Amino acid sequence: MRTHPSNRFIPRLEALENRWCPACTVSVSGSTMWIIGDNGANTATVTHDGAGNVAATCDTATGSGSGIKRIIVLTRGGNDTVNFTATGDLTARLDLILALGSGNDTANIDFAPISNRLRMFADLGSGNDLIDVNLDQEIRAGARADLGVWAATGQTSGYSAPTKSGPGPN
Repeated sequence: MRTHPSNRFIPRLEALENRWCPACTVSVSGSTMWIIGDNGANTATVTHDGAGNVAATCDTATGSGSGIKRIIVLTRGGNDTVNFTATGDLTARLDLILALGSGNDTANIDFAPISNRLRMFADLGSGNDLIDVNLDQEIRAGARADLGVWAATGQTSGYSAPTKSGPGPN
């Protein structure tokens, strides 16, 4: 009997590098903090000390920055939750922009006293959404708070408007 060398293909497995992709990202570019979610249910928690020092967590992603003047939260689809807390007197101007996308979203926004300018815009997207803006502290003399909230479709509830607490326009 004659033996021939074998030319058979034998499959082998090789380990690939880690392909983990976080559902959220938190990044800082200049004086802007970006919090970007995906189409799943995201939970973002943002803490602002009132002077521009900000820490944020979105699902497993974290980030922080100082001198932050603008915070942009884009959670996209899914039933998202955004919690924002200003722990100290808002002495630096702040633009807070929320775009929550589709899904049944909840935003809880809680401010300490406001001594500078606050501009908050919330696009709740579609779905049955709840936004709670708590301005139970004072809006100090010379300060201003501008709030805009809108939704594409669905129902939006729980919006509370600020009260005038000093000279100047409402």
